[in-house]
Amino acid sequence: MSRIHCIFEKADEAIVDAIRKNGEVIQWDYTFGTAMRFLASTEEIPEIIIASEFASTGKKEDLLEYIERMKRDAKGAKIVILLSPERAKDREFLLEMDATGVEYYPAEDIYLEDIKKWTTIRKNDNDIKVVFAANMEELEEPLRVIRGIDIVETVFEREVIVDVVERRKPDVVLLSPRLPGSVDLIDIAWELKRMDVTLIFLADTIDPQDLTIQRMREQGVDEIIFKMPKIGELEDIIKNRKKKGNNKKVYEEPQENEEASKGGLFRKAMHNIPKIQVSVPKIQINKPSIPALPKRPRRIKAKKGITRLDNVIVIFSPNPSGKTFVSVNLAAAFANAGIKTAILDCTRNLGLHTWLNLPLEEDGLSKALQETENVLDFSYQPKLLHNIEVITQDPGIGAAAFQGKQLGKILTDLSESCDVVIVDLGLDIQSEEALQILQKGGYMLVIGDPDYHHSVTLQLVMDELIEKGIIELNRVHTVYNRYIDGMKVPISDVEAATGMGMKWRIPEATKEVYESIRHGIPASMFSIDLKKSFVLLAQDLMEMIKNDEIYETIS
Repeated sequence: MSRIHCIFEKADEAIVDAIRKNGEVIQWDYTFGTAMRFLASTEEIPEIIIASEFASTGKKEDLLEYIERMKRDAKGAKIVILLSPERAKDREFLLEMDATGVEYYPAEDIYLEDIKKWTTIRKNDNDIKVVFAANMEELEEPLRVIRGIDIVETVFEREVIVDVVERRKPDVVLLSPRLPGSVDLIDIAWELKRMDVTLIFLADTIDPQDLTIQRMREQGVDEIIFKMPKIGELEDIIKNRKKKGNNKKVYEEPQENEEASKGGLFRKAMHNIPKIQVSVPKIQINKPSIPALPKRPRRIKAKKGITRLDNVIVIFSPNPSGKTFVSVNLAAAFANAGIKTAILDCTRNLGLHTWLNLPLEEDGLSKALQETENVLDFSYQPKLLHNIEVITQDPGIGAAAFQGKQLGKILTDLSESCDVVIVDLGLDIQSEEALQILQKGGYMLVIGDPDYHHSVTLQLVMDELIEKGIIELNRVHTVYNRYIDGMKVPISDVEAATGMGMKWRIPEATKEVYESIRHGIPASMFSIDLKKSFVLLAQDLMEMIKNDEIYETIS
C-alpha cells in the first residue's frame, strides 16, 4: 500500500478514513503549516500527498508557495490538491496550478472512485499512458491492473476531454458514446486527431453502418471497436497500436500569443464553434463566443406605437423552403452557447415533431393559450438538447386554439423568461396570429431557396407586408437555404427577385438532414458545414440584438 500524507481539517475525518482504506496514512496534519514542518524533518517521505485547500490560509499565493515547498521536500511524491468550488472556477488561478504540475480536483461531491484515483501511483514511465473517456467501469477496472498500461486520468464528461488530453499528453485515448455531455463526438474526434495521440473509439451498440461511424473514420480515428470487447482483446489493441505509432501528419495550429503557448487546462479560450476565417473546419469544445444579452427585460419602440420584443426572432416564408429546419438548427446554435432559447411552433404541422422527435400528442401551446400561469410550465425539453424550451401543439387541434390576446401574452412571457425566442410561422402569413407575431417580433428572418418562382412569390408578399406597415425593412433579413455552388439559378438572380441581399447561406446537406430526422436531433450536429453556418447566423443575430439602441426598459 502507498504511504500517504493527508492535509485535511479535523472535520474531514470521514475523507481521511476513506483514504486509509486505499493506502497507509503515515501522517495527518490539520494545517499546511504543520505539514510543512513534518515534511522538512521526516525521513519517511510519503509517496502521495493529498491536501485540501480548506486547510490553508485561503490565500492563493500561500497555497502555491506550499505546493512548491511540498515538491521540494517530498521530491518524487504524487501531490493531489482539492480546491474549493470558488477556486476551481478561477481560470487565472488554474493556469498557475497547471504550471506547478500537480493534480487538482474540485473538493465537492467526493466519491470512492475519486479517492481511488487520488491514491493510485503513476506506473513506470515506459508504460502506455491512457486517458479513459468511455464511462465503462467494466473495462476500466481490469485495465488498471494490467502491466504496461497506465490510466493517467478518467474523464467523466465530454466537455473537458480535450483539456485533459492537452494536459496529460497520453499515448492512447479510449472514447465511447456512453461518455455523457452535450458536445458532439465527431467534434471531439477532430480535436484529438490534431494531437499526437492514438484514438480508439468503443462504438458499443452503434450500428457499423451508422453515419457516426462513417464520420469517425473520416476524422482519422485509429481503431473502432464494435460491441463490448474482451479485456484481453482491448489490451492487445492498445499495445499494438502504441507499437505502430502515429505516422499520420498532425495539423498544428500556429500559436497566437505567448499565453496560448504555455499549455495547461485553460491554455486557450475554448469555443464550441469553428473559426470561420480559416479554411480548416476547426471545431472546439466549450461554449461558442456568441455575445451575451444586456439585462432583461428590454423592448424596442417601433413605428406607429407598436412595441416590438427585441429578442423575438420570427422565421417565415410563404413557400415551403425550410423554415422549421432553420428554426431548429438556429435554436441549437444558441443553446449550445449556453443561451436559454425558446421555440414557439405556430405551423400546425408535424415539422417540429419530426426534427426533434417530439411526442405526437405534445400540445403545450394549446394548454398555455388556456392558462394564465408561466408559459414555460407547458414547454417540452428535448432530451439531447440543453437550454431549449419547445412550445408546440398537437397538429390535429387546428386554428381554433389560437386567440390574439393569449398569443401576445405568451410571446411577452417567453421574451422575459428566455434570452432568445424563435417563432416558426406557418405558410399562411395573412392569418391573424401570423400578423400579430410579425408586429411583435424584433427581427424577421425570411427563408429563401434555389427556386426562382419561390423568390418572386416572396417578393410580392414582402412588398405587401411592408406597405401595410406590418414589418420594417431594416428588421428583415434573408437566409438562403440549401445553397449549392454552381447551381442553375445563381444566388444573384434570387437576390434580384426578392430585392434583398442573401448574407447567410445554409449549404445543401441532404444526407445529414435525413440522418438527423432518423435520430430526431438537429442536422447541424451531423455536419460541420451546417454547424459553421448556423453559428455564424446566431453570432450576427445576437450582435444585432445586443447593439440595438432603440429600446426602452420595462419595469
